Amino acid sequence: MKAKSGNTGNEHLNGWVRATFWSGLIASLALILAGFAWLGITGRSAAEGVSLDRIFPSLFAGDPVAMISLGVLALLLTPVAVVMVSLVRFIFDRERAWAGLTLLVLAVLALSVVMGLR
Repeated sequence: MKAKSGNTGNEHLNGWVRATFWSGLIASLALILAGFAWLGITGRSAAEGVSLDRIFPSLFAGDPVAMISLGVLALLLTPVAVVMVSLVRFIFDRERAWAGLTLLVLAVLALSVVMGLR
């Protein structure tokens, strides 16, 4: 018989983090596979990706490479979503120290994105 840990907050957080990771992974994998299938159906080549600012216009224009790029973007954003879910959970649980550290991680991620876009 398994003893109860009494630490349901961490178990809740682990459940949310796991669900966020799996959701992001499945969504990105589905987009990438659908993009490759669409690419195979059209017989086009995926020599180049689609830039970030052109993903949605290209997707609506019928470009299968845009769907692959959207899947890669979803895969890259999954860890950011996990950090955001953790932040919300820490705030909800009134874990100020962990919320502060998580907010710092989120700020570093945001700064990395801003510097990468330059």
